[in-house]
Amino acid sequence: MPDNSKQLHILGRAVWPKLNEPDAFKEGDTPYFKVDVQISPEDAAPLIKKLEAAYEDGYAYHLHKEGKARLKKAPMRPWFDEEDKKTGELTGQMIFRCKKKAEDKNGNPRKLLLIDADCQPMKEKVGGGSLIDVCVEPYVWHVSSQGVGITLQMVGVQVLELQEGGGGSSGPVTAASCGFTKEEGFVTAAAAMSDAGGGVIDNDEPEDGDDF
Repeated sequence: MPDNSKQLHILGRAVWPKLNEPDAFKEGDTPYFKVDVQISPEDAAPLIKKLEAAYEDGYAYHLHKEGKARLKKAPMRPWFDEEDKKTGELTGQMIFRCKKKAEDKNGNPRKLLLIDADCQPMKEKVGGGSLIDVCVEPYVWHVSSQGVGITLQMVGVQVLELQEGGGGSSGPVTAASCGFTKEEGFVTAAAAMSDAGGGVIDNDEPEDGDDF
């Protein structure tokens, strides 16, 4: 039987998920699967209590390992109050930042378990706003320059409600969400084909615009 005693589950809405393919900020960076999980403060409270206990256990381990009475504590935690990206104001929700290295120490690719509500592997793109259950293992690390910190390492993700595409927690990006309205101008051929039932497009006849 696998030892899952250290695993915790975080149930919430996906924010800027990179679960289907790993993400690297720039070329040469270590690629990661990652997602921010948005949950309410009420649901966050018992999770934070368990994570703080895991951190203290890890801190004690590193004290013993280094043979010291005190070590610097990294100030940042992978959970924090969510801020609105536009206004900078608090939303009243909390964010838990989860990630998993997409390569092992030898540079070989690693996969992330990604399943649907029926526990079946899935390939659909998980977008912002999806309801997900993230299985994580708290990892307490020590770097002399930063101190003792904690990371939420993803083990697997179950998607309970899928929103495809998009990034933020409000769901997929649409014309309406960006404040766009129909205007005179360029019209995609795909929209014209859809309106015509897949028939021949008459390029001389303008069509109404469409959401994208």
